[in-house]
Amino acid sequence: MESLLGRLREAGFSANMTHHAYHALDSHIIGFTMWEVGYTTGARQLPDSGAAFRRELTVEKYPYLNEHMEEHVAESRRDESEGEFEFGLDLILEGLEKIRRAA
Repeated sequence: MESLLGRLREAGFSANMTHHAYHALDSHIIGFTMWEVGYTTGARQLPDSGAAFRRELTVEKYPYLNEHMEEHVAESRRDESEGEFEFGLDLILEGLEKIRRAA
């Protein structure tokens, strides 16, 4: 905590913005970890749950959810170098940089 808080202050964030920035970063790290553990644990415990889930969610009734699920299994998604964690982290860091520059 001390190191991250120090880096944020040294980067030019006020004490108040450091407080908010730290919690945004911390929440992303912890939240993503919990999300990842939850999904991987569930997948191991119920290996056929994905197929059953997809049978119940028809494209006609849930077109956007089906589209989203297809993105998870598409070949092009597996080839991307940036994962979901990095994508979210980049959004947070870019937003923090915008705030820092405006201050």
